[in-house]
Parts: sequence; C-alpha cells; structure tokens
Amino acid sequence: MLTSRERVIKAYNFEPTDRVPRDLWKLYGVLKLRNDEYEKMLDRFDFDFVRAAHKPVGATNTKGVYCEVGEWTDVWGCTHVVGERGVCGEVKNPPFEDWSGLDKYKPPYELIEEGDWSGVNRQCGETDKFVIHGCDVNPFERLQYLRGSENVYMDLAYGTKEIHKLLEMIHDYNCKEISKCVKTDVDCLQFVDDWGSQSSLLIQPAMWREVFKPLYKEYCDILHGAGKYILFHSDGFIEPIYPDLIELGVHAVNSQLFCMGTTRRGIRWQDCLLWRDGPPASPALRHDRRNSEGGPPRQQCSEAQHKRRRHCPMLLGPERSVGEHRGRLRRMGEVLHPSRSVQGLKNIEHINDLENESRTIGIRRRGQGARLRSAAGHESEKE
Repeated sequence: MLTSRERVIKAYNFEPTDRVPRDLWKLYGVLKLRNDEYEKMLDRFDFDFVRAAHKPVGATNTKGVYCEVGEWTDVWGCTHVVGERGVCGEVKNPPFEDWSGLDKYKPPYELIEEGDWSGVNRQCGETDKFVIHGCDVNPFERLQYLRGSENVYMDLAYGTKEIHKLLEMIHDYNCKEISKCVKTDVDCLQFVDDWGSQSSLLIQPAMWREVFKPLYKEYCDILHGAGKYILFHSDGFIEPIYPDLIELGVHAVNSQLFCMGTTRRGIRWQDCLLWRDGPPASPALRHDRRNSEGGPPRQQCSEAQHKRRRHCPMLLGPERSVGEHRGRLRRMGEVLHPSRSVQGLKNIEHINDLENESRTIGIRRRGQGARLRSAAGHESEKE
C-alpha cells in the first residue's frame, strides 16, 4: 500500500493510485463550534494531507482575538471587524485609505526572519503524509486589506503609481517568505487569493495578466527551482485564468467549480490537477443555518441544486475526472476534497459515503452508460 505522500504525488503526476487522496480543510469556526465532530471525522477517515507547523512570532501592531466577535488587527496593521464568531471579518478602515503613510510603511519582515521554523522539518520527518505550507501569499487580498477594495479597483483602473508601489512591497515580502519556505522539507506551498465573483473575474483578465501574473510567475519560479508542488486556491468564477495558471506551472487548483460549469472544464484543463471544492457561496446553494433540521429548500434553489445540498452538503469529486473532446477522452488528476464549510454539516453521518466515493468512481460518457475507470486506474472500456 502506498503512503499518503506517495499517493498524493502520484495523483499530482496523473498516475494511478490505490485510492483517491483525501483532504479536508477546516475553518477556524469548526475548531470553536464543531470540534467534536471534526475529531470524529479525523478518526474515521484516513486523510492524506497535513499543514506545516510553522509558528510566526508575535508582532507589535497586532491586537484583539482572531475570528472572535469584535475587532482584531493582523500583523500588517489591518483591523478586521467580526460580526460572527468563527469568521475572519472584514477590513472596514484600511491603513491606506489615503496615501499619507505609504513612504514610512514596512511589511512585517520579522515574521520571516524571527518566526519559529524549527518544527517544520521535524514534522515532515515524522509523518508519511503530504505536507503543505500555507504561506501568506495573497497579493490581491492583501492589497485590498491595506487599501480597501473599492480604492484598489479605482487605483488599478487609473494606474495610480502608489498602488503599484504598495503592490511591490507586498510582492517583495511574498518572495522572501517563499524563499524561506522552500528551504524546509515541506512538499507543497499553497497560495490563497480570491479572484472571482459569482459570475466573473473581479478584474479584467487582461489586467490580471499584465499586473498580477508576473508576480505569480516569480513565486512559481522559486518553487519550481526548489522542486516544490504548488496549490492555488481561489473562490469564485476564475475560468478565464485557468490556462494562465497551467502555463505558470501550478500543480493543483482548489476552486468553486459549480460557479463555472463542468463540461468545458474537463476538456480544456486536463494538464492541471483540479481539486473539487463545495458549491459557490451564494444564498441559493450554501447551507441554510436557519434550517438546521433539513426543512424545505429556499425558493431560489432549483430542485437539482437542493438535492445536492441535502444529500451531500460537502460535495464530493470529481475523482478520476474525464473530459470529452472530439470523441476522445482526456483525463485530469484528482484529489477528493469536500467543501471547507464543515460548519454546514448537520452531523458526521453526512459523509458516510466518503470511503466508497474515493475507491470506485463511475462516470458516464455521452450516450453510453459504461463505467470507464475506477479510482485505482483500471479500465473496463478502451478506446
């Protein structure tokens, strides 16, 4: 039997595995509100991923408690307003609502230089799981935290010189952090930068390619040079930049596929390992906390959408996904990754079928009902 690390690496390299690798992200609120169920889930299923145990030092400009109702200030000096326990909140008064303090501002380099990295290699040596480092590389989100979303969009549209200076600061910090991370034994680094609305990219794709793609290229070049895998997370509709992520050499993408449809995805992006996330974070599809007993669906939900939400709040798949193009089948890699919104589970029994789902995957080719491939990679029908 393969170890977890071997299993994941095979999946990243599009090779058959004994079963589909499994991952489960947890939100902060899960540990506070649903930790007992979360621990049961970990005991029941053998997940293949762990996050690196890096502990940054405290910074002098932080205050408050992360994800607790009220306000908390992060290491960059951005104050988040939290209205519900367990969520990170929103930045209402960004540090650079005007540009007066920009020349004197310095990113929190002490986190890189003085952070406690000693446990990372020890953890990697003691586990056979695939270790991901969730570094703080989110240039677009950080830009909005520091300047404010509306201001960022206006600055980018007008080409304000200060926005590019601030972005250069963020980029320099990111490069230094990545360069520090790649010296450890972690298998993979993860970028978390939300680029999509419910129906489109948040900026024009041409602007993304002109302003932000070169930044990601530098990050990816550092990682490729060190032989690390790359996981890119973004919520929302990011279909226009999938080809760019593949070109950059991103190995895995975690995105909200139900925002974008499923047919074209399998055809165009067979060269990139796609992780399946949960449904888009819209009222029509997300779990209704006011209806925890499984009552009638909201009016705006279609019958099919509600069926998916009821029977599988943490949507599974697409394991061993295959896209059809001109009569030929193109295969993508896969990782079984339920939705991160574990808080939406009524109880642990909602994922009873996780084991079976990750072992035998049946798909239907257009006009045919034949099972084409199992999770182990065995074919029952050849082209």
